Amino acid sequence: MRSYRGFLVVLLVLSCAATAASAAVVTAELVKDINTAPVGGNGSAPRHFHRAGDRVYFSAKTPATGMELYASDGVTAQLVNDFAPGPASSYPRLIGRTGPKLVIDADDGVHGEQLVALDPASGERITLMAFSNVGSPQQSQTAPVAQVGERVIFSAGGGGRLWGTDGTPAGTARLVPTQDEVFFAPMVCSLPDRALFVLPSGSSNRLWRSDGSAAGTTTVALLPGESNVAAVAAAGSYCYFLFHFYNGWALWRSDGNGASLLAQQYGGSPRGLAATPDFAYVTDSGSSQFRLWRSDENSPIATYPLALSSSRMYAIGHRLLFVGPYDDFGLPRGGLFLSDGTAAGTQRLAAPAGFPWELSYVSLKVVGGALVVGSGSGAWRVDPVAATIETLGAISTVFNQDDWAELGGALIGPGLTFSGYDGEEVWRTDGTAAGTQRLHDIWQANASAFGIDASPTVSAGSTLFFRDVLDYSDLAGMRLSLWRTDGTAAGTRPLPRAAYDEASVGALARLGDGVVFRSDDVDKGRPYYRADGELAGASLVASNTFYNTLLGIGAGDGVLFSCATPTHDLCVLRPGDSLPGIVAPGLEAGGGVTGRIGSLGGVALFYVSESSAAGDTRGLWRSDGSGPGTYRIAPDLLSRGSPDATVSLVFGGRLLFDGCIVGGGQCGLYASDGTAAGTQLIASLPAQIRAMTAFGNRVALMTGITVPQLWISDGSTAGTELLRAFQYATTAGPVTVGDRVHFIIGAAADRGYYVSDGSKAGTAPIALPAQTNFSSDFLVPLDGDTALFRCFTPQAGGEICAIDADGGDVRLVRDVFPGPDSSLMRPLGSTAVAAYFAADDGYHGMELWRVQGRGDVLFVDGFD
Repeated sequence: MRSYRGFLVVLLVLSCAATAASAAVVTAELVKDINTAPVGGNGSAPRHFHRAGDRVYFSAKTPATGMELYASDGVTAQLVNDFAPGPASSYPRLIGRTGPKLVIDADDGVHGEQLVALDPASGERITLMAFSNVGSPQQSQTAPVAQVGERVIFSAGGGGRLWGTDGTPAGTARLVPTQDEVFFAPMVCSLPDRALFVLPSGSSNRLWRSDGSAAGTTTVALLPGESNVAAVAAAGSYCYFLFHFYNGWALWRSDGNGASLLAQQYGGSPRGLAATPDFAYVTDSGSSQFRLWRSDENSPIATYPLALSSSRMYAIGHRLLFVGPYDDFGLPRGGLFLSDGTAAGTQRLAAPAGFPWELSYVSLKVVGGALVVGSGSGAWRVDPVAATIETLGAISTVFNQDDWAELGGALIGPGLTFSGYDGEEVWRTDGTAAGTQRLHDIWQANASAFGIDASPTVSAGSTLFFRDVLDYSDLAGMRLSLWRTDGTAAGTRPLPRAAYDEASVGALARLGDGVVFRSDDVDKGRPYYRADGELAGASLVASNTFYNTLLGIGAGDGVLFSCATPTHDLCVLRPGDSLPGIVAPGLEAGGGVTGRIGSLGGVALFYVSESSAAGDTRGLWRSDGSGPGTYRIAPDLLSRGSPDATVSLVFGGRLLFDGCIVGGGQCGLYASDGTAAGTQLIASLPAQIRAMTAFGNRVALMTGITVPQLWISDGSTAGTELLRAFQYATTAGPVTVGDRVHFIIGAAADRGYYVSDGSKAGTAPIALPAQTNFSSDFLVPLDGDTALFRCFTPQAGGEICAIDADGGDVRLVRDVFPGPDSSLMRPLGSTAVAAYFAADDGYHGMELWRVQGRGDVLFVDGFD
């Protein structure tokens, strides 16, 4: 019987229904922690820590990979790419990120040192710049400078000139004309949407603003010459520039639209600069004095009768921590000072035993509202509110002491225990003793079941079959295993590897309530196996298949595949068959089936792009799984672009798909009922169809990649029209939600989450809640009322949001990775009752999650 408390919840829901419709309850839950086994190893010597998005990238070595690129999400670490395969080292360094691509400097051992754009999902690499250095890392002196939106600013070449890149060779260029750039990299101040820097030009200094492109880099102000920039700092929407000139300094401020002089002093050389939300602070030093200044004061806050050649300053909230001079038996030393911006509130902090007596050359980093001090003898936390210094334990950053990156309110970088039993590894500190510990033993810690690559899945009723789970017992091959899930931990299990000779699983297709899949067993010619819905075992279907053909007929009614090498026949297997039968002898001999289009009832349509030993076989084919029912229906009709990208949709008793007559004529939307007479062009389209969805009595189509277009069609030539075109956009969708179509446009000009009723006037972006953003990497329909998309908020980071059919009631489904870090959630596939994702919750690594819509909130768990 339902509890009284639950009954009150129902009453509350009913009382609210009179004023507003209740949104469907959408839940996300971990299905199973698949990978819990550690991998051994030690002493990875990590280097070059750099944050890009919600990960920290660094180079680390193992015996299997050498020094290669790794990534950490703050919980688990994994190899991103082995640029120099095997034990060789590429000495990689992450420069930044442009959209989904990583910009990396690495030497693959063949082409020498290069700056490349890497798509971590596909492994595709594009060379952006090539250097002549071979075998010795980082001779080009390439280094990250700033991330501005989707562009990266970096220094490279002799003297460190500034470059920018959008992740393409054409978009990689010098930012400043040669005549306006000196032979050293300027100090750059980064704001959320721009970077500011100063370069001398003749008798003046030019203040530049840049969005990371040559066209978007321009002069915004001319400042007095005969001075050099000594330091830069940012606070809020302002950048502060501290200039050093003969016997003095000047402090300027800019938001990227002009500049203003805040202060100018003589009689001292500038040593440090920091900015709080209220003021900027400067330290300077003369022959016999050291001074602390505030930007709104004409007199120093504090003066010390000792000189100091260097000083560092850090603003934490409204307080300052800076390195200032103190007398050590007649010698000036650099100690740690705290200031609240007043003379009375400026003092040197008492240092505990073991604290470095000279701070000019140790590691100083701000984290968690405190300053972390690291040296070869340990680490300490400086609390600017309590004015205390406490030890963080036995951590020693013996190399590259400033080589740390911030992620989720903590620092991640190289560390080593005093015992050194496990070598130098990845450490983390949040500025507390309890939160300072080894984060990753690269040769051991990796609890993720899923990698970053997505592969096709197959559903049968409420069961999902997938092959994304990595077998970490094979670090070199990273074999993919076949798994199934029904949404429960007990029902989530793999097919025993012994059933298919321990190989990696390739393509798969539904057969009855089970699957047929291809094994990557080269010795057996990459054979095909069949398995039932419980994955209790598998039986061999065919060996020596040669081509990777696997086409499903209907909803598990049969599977077409290549068989009988060397004759390369096209065969069929039905649920009740014990052995496959030949339906098209020799059809695979000319290159095989090159693209599955889809199924219409019990008929599968597919393309064959080359003639075979059986004769002229090129064109559009159909098969009902029988010999007589397998034949060509359109000799000159082929796919446009990649055959694997052909999408189809059953609509009005016909199969809609993209095609093109050989020679480039009559390219566009085709329809077929499975016969030659019933196959015809509906409408010419300028680019390949990327996605289709049916809603009501019409179909929405998205065409093209760089210039996508949204079309609407009722299945006739006259009823097909262009709704809207977009420029240089990444897209997700369209998908059907209720009586609307949803899609995402990722371009800057047209960027938005769009909802359409099928008319031009009714196709427009919606307003998302404040501080909620989105990405165009996935959009998934959950049910007839709700869609799921990746959303970003400052509080939750990147997670999954739900949205109703009319574009309203956008809500976070769950903060899977608690706090501002992202769960890295990506879709795996859907069944009749749920959508499945790989996600990292910060505790289990990338694991299997299920998202469900419960519909009417009255019928929640526990209602009787």
